[in-house]
Formats: sequence, structure tokens, C-alpha cells
Amino acid sequence: SLYIARGIWEVWHDKNWDDFEDKKIREIVRNVVKTKERKNLILYGKNGTGKTMLMNVAFKQLFHDGFNVRIIDFRDLVRLYTKSFHGDDSYYELIDCDYLGIDDLDKEFKKSGAGSDMINTVLDYTLRYRFQRKLPTWITFNLLLSEVGTVYNQHIASLIKRSSQLLPFNGADYGEKLVKKLS
Repeated sequence: SLYIARGIWEVWHDKNWDDFEDKKIREIVRNVVKTKERKNLILYGKNGTGKTMLMNVAFKQLFHDGFNVRIIDFRDLVRLYTKSFHGDDSYYELIDCDYLGIDDLDKEFKKSGAGSDMINTVLDYTLRYRFQRKLPTWITFNLLLSEVGTVYNQHIASLIKRSSQLLPFNGADYGEKLVKKLS
């Protein structure tokens, strides 16, 4: 499917704006999409609060509006970056898209054995490349905003904070609702 090629998870293919219950956050994101504002968004908060779902709904809309969109899990972004050392251009094609969504930023660092220097390098290069070219980048993570500087580094935390609109997610656990729907 065209959605899958864009990184939009199949579980979100039938979701729309009305499926996200926090009206305030929904309208902020919907307005960014509607106005085609080339803005970086940071969607952060507890696990299961709808960050990934809302990003997928927004990117579906942007895709239908003619934009080249891609959503990628941060672990896969790191893998693509390292493959570029061996002549694979997939990473560079990815970071040149119109809208890039990096999902689950915090999972790679917490759960992988990969070196923190490599993780910081990939994140720093990707964000700088995109921010300098005014290519919108949306990021989801489950960290508190204050933890970004300790999990990655202060340089990256500062870059994210000064270049992005920060949207805290505090709502109900969508994950539980989704599991019930699928069973």
C-alpha cells in the first residue's frame, strides 16, 4: 500500500482526526497540516497517549495533499544511517522528504546496545540537516522534556527546544482502546 511505503502503520490506515480525543492538541496539529505550515513538532508524553496515532493521521492528510512524507522508527533511522557507510542512499533519500516523522525517539537509546556516540551523531546530523533546510520534522517520544538533555545531550535538547513547537500529551491510554478494538 502507498501508506505502508510512507511508514504509516496499517493499524492507523482507517483512523481520522475525530479518533483523537484531545481537542486542543488535535486542533493545533490539524491547523499546522491545514495551513501547510512548515513547522517542527515535538509530541511527547506518557506511553499510549496518541502521539503516534495523531502523527500518522496528520501524515496521511499531508500525503493526500501531495507531500512526500515518511515516518520512521528511530531505531530504523539509525540502521539506515549506518547502511549509508556502505553506499546505500536510502538514508539520504529519507531525510530529503517534505515531512519526516521520527517515532519513538527514546527507545533506541534506552534499549539498544548501540553506542551513545553513534545515536547522538545520527540524531544531531538528521535534525541539523532538516532544520537548516526548513524541512519539517515531527518527533514522538515518551520522555519528559527535561530528560532529553540527559538521555541524549544538552546540545541536542537545545536544538530541539529552540527549533520546534512542543506539544505535551497527557491524555488517556489509546493503546488499551486499540487492543480492545483489535481483539
